[in-house]
Amino acid sequence: DPTLVGEDGRMYHLIFSTDCSTFQHWQSYLLFYSALKAKQPGTITRIASGCSDEEAEEAKQWHDEHITKIMGSNFILHLTPHFSKVKDADGNTIGDYRFFNK
Repeated sequence: DPTLVGEDGRMYHLIFSTDCSTFQHWQSYLLFYSALKAKQPGTITRIASGCSDEEAEEAKQWHDEHITKIMGSNFILHLTPHFSKVKDADGNTIGDYRFFNK
C-alpha cells in the first residue's frame, strides 16, 4: 500500500495513547483528520484504555462509521483494559496511578 510509505521510502506507524473520555475522543478525531488532510504517510493507531464495555462498543462503532469508512483503514482504534490500579503482590488494589493509562 503506497499510503504507508513516506517519500523517504520508510514505513511509518504513529501510536498514541488515550483514555476513553469524550475529550480524548475528540482530540483523537482531530489528530486523525489532521493527518488525513496533511497526507501523513503510514498508519496511526489510537490506544484507548479503560473503556467500559458500553464505551468500548460505542467507540468501535463510532470509529468504524466516522474514521474507517470516511478516512480509511490506516487509522486504527485499539482498546485495552484499565491499567491505572496499583496492586500488591496478592493482587489487591492499593492505589490508583492514573498516568499508567496514558
